[in-house]
Amino acid sequence: MADTLSRSWEQLYQEAVDEPDINNLTQRVHVAEAAMFYRWQELAGSKLTAEEQEHQRLQEAADGLLKIKSDELKWPGLDSWTTAS
Repeated sequence: MADTLSRSWEQLYQEAVDEPDINNLTQRVHVAEAAMFYRWQELAGSKLTAEEQEHQRLQEAADGLLKIKSDELKWPGLDSWTTAS
């Protein structure tokens, strides 16, 4: 866990994207999401340009993890919520 804390959310995200073993992918996605969540909390309310750019990268990474979850892990996507109603 200490090793995880020393790595950036970007590195953890990239490890999830690059994970070839489907058996390890869920854990990598969860770790990346947690790191991204904590970073989003740190950036909350910031108006600095550099941090706005990082916020955009976080959003793009979140979209990437959603794609991994729906395409590779076969989790139900957001579409299933709208069609189930």
